[in-house]
Amino acid sequence: MPQSPTAAAVRDALAVLADPELAVGVARFFQTGSGQCGEGDVYKAIGWMLREVGTRIDRNLLLAFLDQHAAQMPRTALSYATEHLSPEQRAADRAAR
Repeated sequence: MPQSPTAAAVRDALAVLADPELAVGVARFFQTGSGQCGEGDVYKAIGWMLREVGTRIDRNLLLAFLDQHAAQMPRTALSYATEHLSPEQRAADRAAR
């Protein structure tokens, strides 16, 4: 049975292919560190999935989740999750924060 490459061997092989200029550009584009702009992308995805649950599966399930968790949710996730709700419901969920 062939042996799997070690982590060091994989790292070394990737280093040969690395383009430092491209890496700098990509790092700026995907700023996902704490407090950086890309960090919110995770919250957008969470809010999007919650919104789709309410739109495609069960609106009451989304509303129950929001009743229980809106106060702790990041603003971005809450905003995306409540996009298709009435303005009154959105305001109530924002006020819970």
